[in-house]
Amino acid sequence: MPRLIRLAPLALLAVAACERQPEPQANFSLEPAAPPAPTAPPEAIGNTDVGRDDVALERTMIPELDGVATSRGTWTRTGSQTRFVGTDGVALTLACDEGDMLILFRPARPPAEAEQTLTLLTERGANLFTATRPASDPSVVTARFTAQLPFFRDALGSGGDVIGVVLGTRRAVAIPSDASIGDIIRACR
Repeated sequence: MPRLIRLAPLALLAVAACERQPEPQANFSLEPAAPPAPTAPPEAIGNTDVGRDDVALERTMIPELDGVATSRGTWTRTGSQTRFVGTDGVALTLACDEGDMLILFRPARPPAEAEQTLTLLTERGANLFTATRPASDPSVVTARFTAQLPFFRDALGSGGDVIGVVLGTRRAVAIPSDASIGDIIRACR
């Protein structure tokens, strides 16, 4: 009998474990979630009315572009190059030149002598290039790098909404992306 008394608590636990437990509530729903409460847009740099749909967007994927308005302008592809010309005076050209990618950037304000780096930022990555100023047009900075660099295919050529361009230590400029960029990069490889 003492042995039966010692086993009684174990038997009760076994019976309790066999009881049907309530099913856990699912934490998901097929109904769309309520949108978050609107917040004020961040302060834009430059023209506050410039940006996609006339709104300066915060880009959390590219912190350098938080609060930066996207330049308005158009992309044009000609042969082995594609060029963006913005209404604010900014221009960006990406060209294939004998297996190299050539990057030409004209900021709204002429570059200073000390600004010798050009950084391209995308939602998939960033790359810093050594920049030069051609004697023929000192308002432009250029960078050249092999088209085999994975950054071109994986980050710049894969699309996205915006490209950030940083000259030296200046604030970033946001330029809308375009499918022609990927076309040029693929053709150059």
